[in-house]
Amino acid sequence: MNRILVDVTQLVHWPGMLAGIPRVMNELGTRFYNQRDQEVVFVSWVKELRCYCEIDFAKTMANRGTQIFYVKKGEPTPARDTKMVSATVAIKGPAGGGAQRLSSRQLLKRTARFGLAGVRRVSGRAATFIEGNAKKLRLAAYKRASFERGDKIFISWGEWWDDNFIAMLKNAHKEAAVDIVQVIHDLGPITTPQFSSHSTVSLTKYCHEVVPICSLILVVSKHAKQELETWLKQQKYTAPPIRVFRNGDDFAFAEARKPDEVAFKNSGLKGGDFVLAHGTVEIRKNHMLYYYVYKLAKRRGISLPKLLISGRLGWNTEPVVELITKDPDVKDDILFLNAVSDEELSWLFDNALFSMYVSFYEGWGVPVAESLARGTPCITSNVGSMLEIADGIVYYSSPASSDELLAQMQHLLKPSNLTVARERTKKYRQTSWDDSFKQIDNYIKEMK
Repeated sequence: MNRILVDVTQLVHWPGMLAGIPRVMNELGTRFYNQRDQEVVFVSWVKELRCYCEIDFAKTMANRGTQIFYVKKGEPTPARDTKMVSATVAIKGPAGGGAQRLSSRQLLKRTARFGLAGVRRVSGRAATFIEGNAKKLRLAAYKRASFERGDKIFISWGEWWDDNFIAMLKNAHKEAAVDIVQVIHDLGPITTPQFSSHSTVSLTKYCHEVVPICSLILVVSKHAKQELETWLKQQKYTAPPIRVFRNGDDFAFAEARKPDEVAFKNSGLKGGDFVLAHGTVEIRKNHMLYYYVYKLAKRRGISLPKLLISGRLGWNTEPVVELITKDPDVKDDILFLNAVSDEELSWLFDNALFSMYVSFYEGWGVPVAESLARGTPCITSNVGSMLEIADGIVYYSSPASSDELLAQMQHLLKPSNLTVARERTKKYRQTSWDDSFKQIDNYIKEMK
């Protein structure tokens, strides 16, 4: 029976709440774990060893944020004898305690009991020494993943900035005839480099060296497929099979809870009195458009409800946040919440008048589906993959037009129109993650 090596590197290293691609990886990884008709091995790239190492996926995800449980040399691949439920585990911090002076023996004991975080509060130099030696011992004990003819490597992200990772894949393909199944969520750094950082160069190199040797490429939208086919044709590469699967959106939302950030508490918001824009704050997500809309509304004497922008701060967005939060015209109308939990996000979706996600570019657009899944109407972009999510249910605006977006907001702010919008949203049919995984599983099984 052929094996599937599932690369979960980025997932097991991801800090904080699972969102975007890590959330997708979590859902797919859980279903690979629950699959019983083929052998599955979970692996994580260890850059110091320049290889994949096996991990205990269930144990790691149950303790995500505290430790990655690598399989040790000589140990069998962990059995998958129980069903695993996808879940987001909160990140845990180190134990508290006051500063104190400890002997070398006490430092070692403290390391065993409290970890290096506890030691570092006492002696940074000792912690560094212990950490370096302990790491060498740990690495030496890891079970390195081997490749066998007929194996498949499923990569839902990939260390595309690491030349050694690329070399490993090329060697596995050449020496062991391993089939590489690569998920490409988008080609943004290549097709819209103005919205990316240094990743443009590294992703381009990865696509040049790895995509042509893949046995199967999986993409999350027809738009992404078209972009990839165009790029491959421009490079004069023979395209591997490219298949589209739809991301699931039946997320297991946590029990709703009001945000407890001071900024939210001071806002006076009670629910049903704000608009939500959820997603990582970065240039391509187009948060400047919301700023322009609120400036335009002020100039025209139009009253808009508060806008809550929730999501972690991404690349090169500090000037955007500073501009919005300092402008006297709008600083009281736009609120940033950068560290909301799953429970708080549930409350925000449930209590928003409607949501907005008018991005310049997306591989798919998960927050649009998240909003509709909660019954909350959404205004999204009239470009790219966002046209595929729920045509006829969402409301569209050009990502380059503050006039268009303001008009759509005014439309939905009329009670009768908002009622119609909520009825439209009820027509949305979610895609289960089971169905999403079934598409992927069928594509893999069709491979020769």
